[in-house]
Amino acid sequence: MRVWLFITLMLMSSWVNAYSFEQATSISQVQEVRYNHLLGELRCLVCQNQSLADSNAPLALDLKREVYDQIKIGKTDDEIKTFLVSRYGEYILFKPQFTKTTFVLWLGPVVFLVGSFIILFISIRRQKTDPIV
Repeated sequence: MRVWLFITLMLMSSWVNAYSFEQATSISQVQEVRYNHLLGELRCLVCQNQSLADSNAPLALDLKREVYDQIKIGKTDDEIKTFLVSRYGEYILFKPQFTKTTFVLWLGPVVFLVGSFIILFISIRRQKTDPIV
């Protein structure tokens, strides 16, 4: 019984320590706004469809700490994103940059939508011109 209590207390204390790193040092309010904004733009690599702000995965906590430290030393948002992309790839960004490797992500939905309207228009037009049998 004492062993389980000890393990539970140890796990709870490590959880509290993981979340209290931001409170140990102070940053300005402007930096805090930048920090929260960046966490919303970056994807958790473990949870995949969650932002870093929404994720509590261990890797997300490490990335949060990394973003926090970089903001604290005065890096710009672009420098932080460039660093994270060089380390983890374009996947970490919710909005990847428009490059020759990501153009399908940006233009694909538009091409699909226009193609769908063209097919719909042609099928409606054929239906009007075909005699009813």
